[in-house]
Parts: sequence; C-alpha cells; structure tokens
Amino acid sequence: MNNTTSSASSINFSLLNQIINRYIAIPLLFFGLIGNSLNIFVFTRKIFRNNICVIYFLVSTLFDILSLIAGLFSRILNGFNMDPSQNSVVLCKLRFFTAYFSAYAAAWFISLACIERYLSSSTDIYKRQFITMKRTYLSIIFVTLLGFLTFGEHAYCININQDLLGAPQSCYQLQRNIQCQIADSLMQFIFEILIPVLMMIVFGFLTLRNIHARYRRISVIPTHNTAVPMTTMRIGNHHSTLQNPRNNKRASKSQPSARQVQRKTQKRDAQLIALLLIQIIIFIVSSFPISIYKLYSVATISNTKSILQKSIEGTIFNMCVISLFLNNSIKFYIYTLYGVPFNQPKFCPSTTWNPNAITFANASIAGACSNVIFINKTNGIYITENCNSQVQVWSEGNMTPVRTMSFGLNQPQGLFVADDNAVFIDNAKYNGRVERWALNSTSGTIVMNVTGPCYSLFVDINNALYCSIGTQNMVVKVSLNSGIIVPTIAAGTGGAGSSYRKLNNPHGIFVDNNLTLYVADCSNNRIQSFAFNQTNGTTIAGTGASGTISLTCPTGIMFDADEYLFIVEYGGSRIIGSSFNGFRCIAGCRGPGSSPSQLNTPYSFSFDSYGNIFVADQTNCRIQKFLLSTNSCSICNQTSNTTFYCLCEVGWYGIHCEAKIDYCENITCLNGGICRSSLLNYTCECLGEGFSGRYCEIISTKTTAHRMVSKSFAFIVIVVSIITFMFIIVLDILKYCFNVDPMRKELQKLKQKKKKKKCPVIVKYVYIDAPSIQPSEVPFLSAEETAM
Repeated sequence: MNNTTSSASSINFSLLNQIINRYIAIPLLFFGLIGNSLNIFVFTRKIFRNNICVIYFLVSTLFDILSLIAGLFSRILNGFNMDPSQNSVVLCKLRFFTAYFSAYAAAWFISLACIERYLSSSTDIYKRQFITMKRTYLSIIFVTLLGFLTFGEHAYCININQDLLGAPQSCYQLQRNIQCQIADSLMQFIFEILIPVLMMIVFGFLTLRNIHARYRRISVIPTHNTAVPMTTMRIGNHHSTLQNPRNNKRASKSQPSARQVQRKTQKRDAQLIALLLIQIIIFIVSSFPISIYKLYSVATISNTKSILQKSIEGTIFNMCVISLFLNNSIKFYIYTLYGVPFNQPKFCPSTTWNPNAITFANASIAGACSNVIFINKTNGIYITENCNSQVQVWSEGNMTPVRTMSFGLNQPQGLFVADDNAVFIDNAKYNGRVERWALNSTSGTIVMNVTGPCYSLFVDINNALYCSIGTQNMVVKVSLNSGIIVPTIAAGTGGAGSSYRKLNNPHGIFVDNNLTLYVADCSNNRIQSFAFNQTNGTTIAGTGASGTISLTCPTGIMFDADEYLFIVEYGGSRIIGSSFNGFRCIAGCRGPGSSPSQLNTPYSFSFDSYGNIFVADQTNCRIQKFLLSTNSCSICNQTSNTTFYCLCEVGWYGIHCEAKIDYCENITCLNGGICRSSLLNYTCECLGEGFSGRYCEIISTKTTAHRMVSKSFAFIVIVVSIITFMFIIVLDILKYCFNVDPMRKELQKLKQKKKKKKCPVIVKYVYIDAPSIQPSEVPFLSAEETAM
C-alpha cells in the first residue's frame, strides 16, 4: 500500500515538473529573449561603442541569451517528453557546460562593470587612467578562459541514463563519483555565485565612497572662524543691508547645521546602499537555491531514498533551476537617487547670472497674466495663465506649448507638478477646489476643497498637499493618501497679523525634507518658517530678522541643493539669493522696468536643471530667462610647505581640478538622441521633430502610430519565423538523430486516405450523328475484333 501511494505521488510530481517546464519555462524564455534582445539593440548603438561599462553589459547580455537557450529550451522540450539531451551523451554534456558557463560569464561581466564604475568614479587620476579599451578586451578573454577551465570537468562528470540515488533526471552528474559531485557543486557556488557577489558588494560600496568623496571635494565647507564683513548695496531706490546670517539663529535655513547636513548625507547614502542591496539580493535569491540543492545532494548521496523522496527532490531541483534562469531574464542595475520633482541646483557663493535676460515667452504666447511658473526635473515648463483660464506646458527644447489644460478651469493661480507628472492646479477662485490632472488627461479630479484661491501649491515628501490662501491669511494642507478633501490649517490663524502665529497675505510656500514649512508672508515683508505640526513661526528673512535683508512683498521662495534661500520680491522687482556669505541681489538689480536687465512685479520663479532662472514677469507680460554665467567653487588650500588640496568647482574633479566631469557618462538618450555634456549638466539632442523631452522620451503621435504598425508587423513575422524554424529543427533532430518521427503515423494516414479516394476511371466515347459504316469497310479490324 505504501509503495502504491509512493508510486502515485511520484507520478503526480512528474506531472508537476512537466507543468513547470511547460507553463513557467516558456514565458520565461520568451520574455527573457525579448528583453535581452532589446538590450543588445540599445547597447550596440554607435554612441555607446566606446563606453567600457556598456561593453561589459553587452557581453553579459549575450551570455544571458545563451544561458536561456541552453537551459530553458531543453527544459521546455523535457516538459513535452522530447528532450534529446536525455538520450545523447554529447548533447547532455554540451547542455550542462553551456548553461553553467554562460551563467558564470554573465555574472562576472556585471562584476567587472562594477569595478569599472569604481575606477571611473575615483578622484585618483591614475586609477581612471587604468580604464582602457585594451584592458577591457583582455579581461573579457581572461574571464572566458577561466570559465572553460572551471567548468571543463563537465566533459567527464556529466552523463546520461543514470538510475542512481535520486538523480532528478537522466542527464546529470556521475553521482557514484563523489569527487565529481563535490567539484561540480563547489565550482558553481564559488565561481558563479560567491565571487561575483563579493565583487559587486565590495566595488559597489567603494563606488559609493568615491561619489561621496567627490561630493565633499566640490562642496565649499564654510569656516565659522572667518568673519564676513557687512556691506551695503544700493539696488534701484532700495538700500539693502547684506550680512552673513550665521549670527542670527532664526536664519538657520541659510546656514544648515552640521546635524542637518549629516542627516541629508546619510539619507542620500542610505538610498544608494538600499538600491545596491536590492540588486545583490535579487542575484542571491535567484542563484543560491541551485547551489544549496547541490550541496544537499552531496551531503545525502549515501542515504537511501524512497521513490516519493526522489520525486520531491526532483521537483525542488527543477524549481531551483527555473529561479536560476530568472536572474538571466530580469537584471536591473540602476544606480540613481530618488529626488524631488523640481530642480534644486548646487550653487557656489560666487555664482553669477547674466544680468540681461532672454524672453522665453511673451504675452502672445504665455498670456498677459502669467502667475506661477514651475519647472520639473526633465525641464518641462508649466505656467498658469490667470486671464485665459488655462495652464500651458512646454517640453525642453520646444518654444511652443505642447499641452494646454483648460477644461473647467477658471482663473487658476497656484501650480505644482509631482513625480508622476501629475499636475495640481488651483481652481478655487470661483469653483472652490484644487484639481489633480493626470499625465495626458483632459480633465482634473478634485483633491482639496478650499474657501479661497491658492496663490501657491506644494506637495511634500509624505504626499501632503499644501495651499496658501492669501485672502484668508493661512496655509492649509490635506493628505493625498487619505482620500479626504477637507484640509486642515498648517500655518496662520485665518486673521491678518504680524505675530509669529499669524500671516498677512501669504503667497509662495516651500516644504523641505524635514517637513518644515516656509511661507512668503507678502504683506508682512518677511519669510516665515513653521516646524512640522508647530503653529508658532520663525522669521528667517525680512522684517523681524535682524542682520538678513529688507524685503518688499516676497511672493516666491526656493532653496538650492545646499538649502540656501532664494526669494522673488514682488514689490522690489528683483530676485535675491543667499549663501554662507549672506544675501545678495542676483537678477533685476536695477529696479523696476522693462529692459532685459529689469523686472516689474515678478510673481514667481523656478530653476531648470542647468541652474538657469525662469521668472514670471507679471507687469511686463513675459517669461524671462536669466542664464547661469559662472559657478566656480575652486579653492586651493595649502596644508604644508609641500602639500595642498583643491576644492574643485562643480563640474571638475582631480588633484588639480584638471578633469572635467562627463555628465553623459551614465546617461542614455532615448530614440536615437545624442547626449552632449554641458555646463554642470547634459543635454540630449533629439533626432527629428518626432521626439522631444529631457531624454528624447516624448514621442509624437504620428511617430508612435508608425512605430506600432511596423513593430506589430515585424513582431508577428519574427515570432512565426522562429516557431516555424524551431519546429522544423526539432522534427529533424528527432527524425535523423534519434529515429523518432512524430509525423510518420500522420503521413501514413494521409497516404492511405489518398489511396482510398482513388477510383477507377471509365472513358466512354459517344459519337453523335456519326455516319453508318459497314464492318467490311473498317480498316485493320478483323470480324472478331469488330464483334467484340
């Protein structure tokens, strides 16, 4: 009875293995081949031919494809009981060697890419010079030869037709030879898993250290022992006192504390380390099960196992192999930081902008009442047009709007664009609500009900939406995750006043990563900060903050990457910036006017990723662009009579700041775009008018339609061709190599049917109106023949 039950269970596990090979291996092979083929298409583009890291990825992708074909295709055939490697010694050995070797090579080339990243990110010029194309090809040859030596034992240790101690299949290791078992398992564990994982971890963290060191080298470290003199600057008709705000405790945002800097750095490093660990975990999870199984099989090689136990182990082995190939199908090696949806460039204390602005859009394009301007991380420009009751959108490189949002809007004011490109628009003046417009949607959904127009909107890192209601002297907020659209008060009491709890006509708002709220308190001529869930504010600039600067109705605020404050002054018609040297005017410093160097009641501003400033110059009915001129931070510090170190300006690194950072190094411009490294950033030059966007990722509708038609046709042709080709090859292999002809019976049946359908054909000639002829007159016929 027990034997019968074990035998039945064994059959069930055999069926389970067939189901796994049929319904898991097939889609894994299909999507794996498609994904890796697309990787090859990208990696072989002309612009990547000299990129060493891309070369490693390309070679790794090729071995991924080989591993999928060698490992999964045979398993798919096995699921249909058609695997030729189970009956051929040569195919068995070749299959094992190819699957092991290709998986080993793919992992090693990714590890070499990590080493290349470490060397290329180093501040040591000699380490960077070590990276050459010749060494790259030599390393590829070395890894290939090492793989042949490591897995060459398969020529001896792999065989077929084994009825041995629970072998999961007939094509397997010589289990009676314990040396083969140990050699095979250890070789795969050490060279295919352990060494690549250690290399990824070690050089991944070294790369992070290099990035962190480079960040420290190009960052100016303020010294508190250095006195910065107070200066007085005349700006138009305004006298402004500029002073280092370090001595003012309430101006703490202009000079972040060491604790804030440390927290920010730790958060950034934690994000990088988390991404790296996720990649390593994916590799370990997909690769370790097969090694653990093999170590287990070695440890239990002498144990007597029942039929059921053998079947269970065979199923586990099958699942371990499938997980191994999962790593070859989905590989993600992305080193990036998650950031805010807007631009916060890093500026040096001596950074300057061209005093003469360029008009980006005039009244005929941007409207006569442009209020709020917002630029996202991909340099998409969003502008609210109050008079025309619409929001217009420009993509990078386009001088004409690519999108207009107007349905249901009535004199919008505030605007904010989130990470997912959803646009939050104020529609409260007459409709009493804030709307969220999803990407490419034609209408918005209500996310907040308000009792007055939102002069400014902001979404913090906890996905809370803030609205400054100037007419009601308060800032309200609502959590977008809760589904509640009734807001609560975040700052102000609802009544105008100048105390620390009150606001008077608030406009621009900003929320940092510590959830501290900053408000441009226009009619109080100051900038207020409110700690998270605190109702008492602190004045950090303007009236009430001694030693900072005098302000006249500030309406827009922004912080740069080092958390220094920038202000647009509506009443003073200028833009003010700060650094550890204090506050200073950076644009519109000649007083109100309409010349390229002047502004007239500017309402809001925003940075693009290059550090350029875009300003909504309201009275002049235009959008002005002030180009970044200089951003130099290079400082040479002598540490002794013979040694020194250089603090490099942004965009340069090296011992003498001699090497320029290639911002295109790890950037992929899509759709054939070409990356051009520029000042402090990069630009993707798109091919043709069919592509636009930061990475040329936006495709026009016409181009998309053409692509869909061509890709659909090509995909159908390729799939049909592959299926036909593989079907013919499989039939030929079965017929000529193993004398198995699945079509023989069908062909015989067809032949028999054709024979049955053949009927005798009787031809009878009938003469119509033929003349009578006597038998004697018929030539060459005898009487007997005539009678017949």
